[in-house]
Amino acid sequence: YKGSSGCSFHFRTMHYSIIKSCRGGGKPVAIDAAKILQEFEIVGKFGNGFIVIKSGEKVLVVDQHAADERRKLNKLMLEAGVDDATDELKLLACMSAVKLSSEQTDAELLEMICELLSGPHPFICAHGRPSIVVLL
Repeated sequence: YKGSSGCSFHFRTMHYSIIKSCRGGGKPVAIDAAKILQEFEIVGKFGNGFIVIKSGEKVLVVDQHAADERRKLNKLMLEAGVDDATDELKLLACMSAVKLSSEQTDAELLEMICELLSGPHPFICAHGRPSIVVLL
């Protein structure tokens, strides 16, 4: 699955985030979510809830639960018409997100990653846990 062939989302803004990489002792790395979205592919899954994706020369790991939690929080905030997440919305997003042991099809994973990368704050879940970590 390639992100560019399966995604039909429109970008409101370009999402640049500085996240800590596992490479180089956790030094900050600038990541452009829109660029990842345009060229990513799912390489595989491991550990009952982690997805390995490749985008250009970068290899990233997506935490399935944290990614789905952020995606759901973004939707809930949009539906509620609020800019800041309340504790109630965060809890609802967390409770309704897929669990680490949940089996997802490749199509479901692709949709989740596309929606995550298309929305605000794609690199952290509602509670601040990383949803995407750069390995290389």
